[in-house]
Amino acid sequence: DSNCRNLTVTASTKVKSDFVDSFGSIDVTRNGGLVSMLGFEGRKITDRAMICPSFSGLGTYKVGPAEIFAEFDYYDSYFGEYWSDYSDYTDNTSKTFYVRGKTKSTLTAKRSGSKVTLTAKADVYSPEKYRYAQYNAKGAKLQVKSGKTWKTIKTVNLSKGKATVTVKQSKKKTYRLHVPTATWAASTTTKSVLK
Repeated sequence: DSNCRNLTVTASTKVKSDFVDSFGSIDVTRNGGLVSMLGFEGRKITDRAMICPSFSGLGTYKVGPAEIFAEFDYYDSYFGEYWSDYSDYTDNTSKTFYVRGKTKSTLTAKRSGSKVTLTAKADVYSPEKYRYAQYNAKGAKLQVKSGKTWKTIKTVNLSKGKATVTVKQSKKKTYRLHVPTATWAASTTTKSVLK
């Protein structure tokens, strides 16, 4: 699958002087469902998880907790020898990462007298469909250029991948739309339009 990627995961470990060997298994999940399993053996602390958004979807993924099985040595003073013992436990450390779809957006402007109508559109890549789809972005910012900076004139939520806003402005101004990063979609900013 062209959407699949190998994600390298590195664990940090603390090894005591009596350490002999260990094995750890760590689940990679999304919404509680198992996506991949990582294995760490001995002093090997790096493994790769195969992430396929076309099967598992976009959004938040979780690494951990870890199930650890360890072997260690101890000295038995009665017998005057070293013996091996074993311990298994759960390390509840976890981390999250995000798989986001690529996004693209456009902004068009039409003037009628002193009113400017701005129409914004956005799409996000859907790995399940292997194509771009309408993106109902939340908190998208319609901005106007003021000097060298951009000022937000209205924050909108897109519906069916689209939002239309009319502003009252007699002078020609430069506008753009900025869509912030979401847990499952990358940010996107349109080309600026002068109207």
